[in-house]
Amino acid sequence: MYKYISISLGANSLCVKLNDKKRVEYQKDTDNSCVIWRPGQPDIKKRAGYVETALKDMLYSLRFLNIRTQKLIIDLEKDAPLGYLHRLAEYFPKRFFAVRIAISICKKTDCPKILELMEPGFLEEIFIEHQTRVCVSNWADSIYELEQWKQATRADTSDYIKLDCKQLRHYYHLKHFEVILNDFTMEQAVIIRDTLASLPQFETCQIFVPGLNASSLKTVWALEEHSGTYRNAISLCKAASRDSRYEHLCRPPLLQILRFVEGNTSAPSEYTD
Repeated sequence: MYKYISISLGANSLCVKLNDKKRVEYQKDTDNSCVIWRPGQPDIKKRAGYVETALKDMLYSLRFLNIRTQKLIIDLEKDAPLGYLHRLAEYFPKRFFAVRIAISICKKTDCPKILELMEPGFLEEIFIEHQTRVCVSNWADSIYELEQWKQATRADTSDYIKLDCKQLRHYYHLKHFEVILNDFTMEQAVIIRDTLASLPQFETCQIFVPGLNASSLKTVWALEEHSGTYRNAISLCKAASRDSRYEHLCRPPLLQILRFVEGNTSAPSEYTD
């Protein structure tokens, strides 16, 4: 299994990285042919276009029916050639077995197409970002219906979309999630707290809210405020039981996170991209 595979595509180049060691960049030449660049090696010129050349090389280098990796990074720039994901699926008809995926996109339709290339159930963690802005909530509607999303355990869309509170229901199957909300009332805070407390698999979440009144939330959720805030963040963890010891997991400058852990002093795991 690979540690990670990274694919970055723009209008004039495609870069592939494998396991921190192998890095190859396929660059578009002036005659639409391809120049292959590798660190410390002479450039190689190919007649075919840079996307076609890169896909053929990837097929040879990976040459596995089922590609397995701890992390897959796909970065599609705004001016990336149309149809790339379709061609990627043609070259690799078997789904990618990735434990984690980090997606960076500019087009609404790219995200579900990328997730559909992943093996559902094997994929545990999903990170999605928009390269230039945080989008409206309906950008994610199509991904919520995918098995890849439904079977994941951790997700971060806080750099991708702004949600309405009612859309949090699409995240309630996750152990951990990070989101940004359009709005947030203290009444909704109570509902969210009680809902999350009732979910057996839930562990942690981070909810970013513009204009959050931290003092009011402190009262409603009985949280202790840390010295500072970052993007007006709320952080919470569920209590394991009323008799549990609690530990303080601080992630400055976030509000202080309180987690109650029964018979365990280790810090809870967090999603990192």
